[in-house]
Amino acid sequence: MRKILYFIFIYIIGLLGGSCSNPTTSHISTEEEHKSEEIKLTAAQVKAVDIQIGEISLVSLGVTLKANGELVVNPQDEALIAPLASGLVKRILVKEGDRVAKGSVVAYMENFEVVGLQQDYLVAKEEEMLANQELERQKALAKEGAGIKKNLQQAVTNAQIASTKTAMLSRQLTLYGVNPSTIGKGHLMTEMPLTSPISGIVTEVNCTMGSYADLQAPLMKVVNNAAIYCRLNIFEKDMAAVSQGQKVEIRLINRPKILLEGEVVLLTQAIETGTKSLTARVKILDRKNNDLVPGMPVIGIITSENSEVEALPDDAIVISEGKHYVFALDGQEEENGQVMTHFKSIEIIPGMKDRGYTQVKFPIPVKSGTQFVVKNAFYLGSMMSEHGDHEH
Repeated sequence: MRKILYFIFIYIIGLLGGSCSNPTTSHISTEEEHKSEEIKLTAAQVKAVDIQIGEISLVSLGVTLKANGELVVNPQDEALIAPLASGLVKRILVKEGDRVAKGSVVAYMENFEVVGLQQDYLVAKEEEMLANQELERQKALAKEGAGIKKNLQQAVTNAQIASTKTAMLSRQLTLYGVNPSTIGKGHLMTEMPLTSPISGIVTEVNCTMGSYADLQAPLMKVVNNAAIYCRLNIFEKDMAAVSQGQKVEIRLINRPKILLEGEVVLLTQAIETGTKSLTARVKILDRKNNDLVPGMPVIGIITSENSEVEALPDDAIVISEGKHYVFALDGQEEENGQVMTHFKSIEIIPGMKDRGYTQVKFPIPVKSGTQFVVKNAFYLGSMMSEHGDHEH
């Protein structure tokens, strides 16, 4: 496209009947020499390509940094729901996208080991009752002086063992989701409830009715989306531009219409060896989007505080052979009855970029009040070098 514009420009110049002078090179002496090319155009040529002139302005600019990252949650805000014992899935009470509370039942499984455990618990409760009755009898005998000390000691030990066994089985049943106080002879639970350990949204359901589940296969995943935050990768060269408290615009790569507002709350102190980057933790301030899920790729746009700097429009800057140039107005003279306008290329060092302006720094001094091409400098860049490219 740039080459097409270049040839169109040359064609326009030819039609106007005037030719720009062959670029001549002049040198400005400083501590080191900087290449400067001079280009001449007629008034008609300047008008044809709509070249506009202006001065350097003091513009309030800030450093804008783009960083890749993803949405994440802390480990305690993400949970996998898996059974404590293998069995068949009998009932599923939720679907993906449902919000669940901590401790709520999400599914039931059938497990006959749990049935056997309940039977063991009932036997243990009976043994505990008998052991306590025997202990009370031995205490009564000892009080009347008719008991044997050894028998009393044995009764105490038996009661303690029976109580410990019952408590252990009760704890096991509780872990399986069975309330020991609800079971009794002729009333045993055959379905084991699965509960959510956290409040959040069900993001995965990996089971179907009647499917077999074991200990190593999580059936569901729950994520506390209210705790989602953004993790950005900041490269070493950009570290100075990022600080705690900066506002961040977060864009979801796969859902570009969603824009989130964030704030940098933490910068890690360790640099990753492979990527030479550190991590910036960004708190999401806008909590209206409840359908965010961990793993979503994002781009974070961080803007530093503005400061007034000397700047020119981006359209005033061209790149040639890896260097940045602007064009200064270098006077006018009459040649062959035509007024020729002189432009001189000056190398610059670009700085901050924001809102269509770029900070410019000059390796050599430039006179105050110097006027520059502020629009369509690309055309002059095309004449300076076929390799010129417009700065965006």
